[in-house]
Amino acid sequence: MSTNVKMRTLLEGLSGKGIEIRVGSLARYTAENGVLVGISCGRTRGRFTLPPKLLGIRPEKWDKGAQTFFGDHVSMGRLNMVPKELEDRLNQLDTRARRVLYSHTLNGSYMPLTEFEEFKGEFEEVREEYFRTIDLVVAQWDTIRANFLAGVEKIIETKGKRAMLKRDREKLLRELTARIPTAQEYRARAKMEVTVRAFPSTGGTATGLAPDLQDLVDQTWKDDVTANIVRSIESNLGEIFAKACTIATDYGKTGKVNTRSLNTLVRSASRVKKMNVFANPMLEKLAGSLSAITNDDMDRAEWQVEEAIVDAWNYARSTGITLDMALCPFDEKALESMLAARSVAPAIGA
Repeated sequence: MSTNVKMRTLLEGLSGKGIEIRVGSLARYTAENGVLVGISCGRTRGRFTLPPKLLGIRPEKWDKGAQTFFGDHVSMGRLNMVPKELEDRLNQLDTRARRVLYSHTLNGSYMPLTEFEEFKGEFEEVREEYFRTIDLVVAQWDTIRANFLAGVEKIIETKGKRAMLKRDREKLLRELTARIPTAQEYRARAKMEVTVRAFPSTGGTATGLAPDLQDLVDQTWKDDVTANIVRSIESNLGEIFAKACTIATDYGKTGKVNTRSLNTLVRSASRVKKMNVFANPMLEKLAGSLSAITNDDMDRAEWQVEEAIVDAWNYARSTGITLDMALCPFDEKALESMLAARSVAPAIGA
């Protein structure tokens, strides 16, 4: 199947609404219905690495290959200045912010306009907690710094007496001390920000570009338009497929449907249902069916999960969408048999 036919199949729902399936129309539709959103998180990590010699390791005496490997892959004696509990909390908030973004985007970056206000509210909650934790670190900075330097000095004196001269130990401690930022610097370097960009509705034009370069710019824009759509559909189909496969794998081992996993699938299906911006018919079908699954009839739930797996697999192979088949408990032959059986077996609950 050609790329053009695949796109037309993926976007049957849009064409049914009168949207032309060509790059210009799709770009305008994409720009009118969503924005590109990103998150930028950062802070001073306060990580310091002790020299290998201090730990009794002498890579300078090794052959070149071993030295290269050590330099590329081994980090010995890395010290974190910020206490583990606080650093772990900041890392968790980093992850939470990115999960909030993912839950409101189709492919990790393209966000329907209808999602933005809800996303902004959830993100702001995480951001406020992030900076409350940053401020907690700042409030304890003098104590953190003093405890860190006392610990480093003890390590240097304990481990370094035989490995390093006294003046080298003193120099190392001075260098580490000089690299520690002030509380104000730590606070100023902390960030958790949202970036929002409009999706380009037309190809880029710039005065003075050579024709062949302008052609490349235009082609890149066209590729971006189609790639954004394909990634959006692929990501959401892949999410439903993965969660359905998890359930099928579990009941294959235990003989029963895991209620928690089923509820997770229902939530994912509900999310996909409201975010099907490109009106993909398969996403509409799967999301509509799976968002209504209940725990009342586990036999029917099991059947619906298997039907969803077969539908997603069959649709993916006919359109060129990529699914992670390593997650699927059924091989190609089994899926073919399940698909063929539909024509001879009535649906459960039909």
